[in-house]
Amino acid sequence: GIPAPPGPKRAPPLDIVEGRGRYSQSIRGHVHTAGTSAEGEYLAGRSGAAAQASQALTGPALKLVARTDAPHEIVGVHIFGTDACELVHYGTTLVQERKTLADVLAVCYAAVTYHELFKLAALDALDELQRRRWCEIHAQLKSANLAGRVEVIKYLRDRGANTEATYNVARALCLGKDDTLAPVDTFVKRLRRTQGPVELGVDIDAE
Repeated sequence: GIPAPPGPKRAPPLDIVEGRGRYSQSIRGHVHTAGTSAEGEYLAGRSGAAAQASQALTGPALKLVARTDAPHEIVGVHIFGTDACELVHYGTTLVQERKTLADVLAVCYAAVTYHELFKLAALDALDELQRRRWCEIHAQLKSANLAGRVEVIKYLRDRGANTEATYNVARALCLGKDDTLAPVDTFVKRLRRTQGPVELGVDIDAE
């Protein structure tokens, strides 16, 4: 028989990150959830995609899907909830115009509207990317078998890490007077308390 012509090559799978914005976290959602079981989620703020992943989405939400590599182009939008049929058109525009998470955050959304969900989801996605980076840093420092805060600081400074980030990482990693290494969840939680995202400004794998 005649062999079938080769089909089109499949695109390689995308390495993606997801960010969620719950309706109840938005200002408008906060108003409409007053007196319900979802009341107070607005005040709780973002918890990060990792924490949210273990919680079933029991209420309306918007999810952005973006590439993990910079500049984090948006490749998908999922919405279920009030006005989803209207909100999705803006989501379509983001994907078609190859907008990034930074582009979403640069927009000043009119208040009080559910379009704020796009910003909440973009912030959550960036928060998850930062969490992944912190986990990588923790794994590298743990594998280096460093004995205490002084060695952690020297290890990072020898690789060109900036001073502020170096000391933030050392404080988050070393616990108590004996400088016990913190578990990864504790390490990430402590780093979240620092002002702004921690950027070492260097690849700590470099020798």
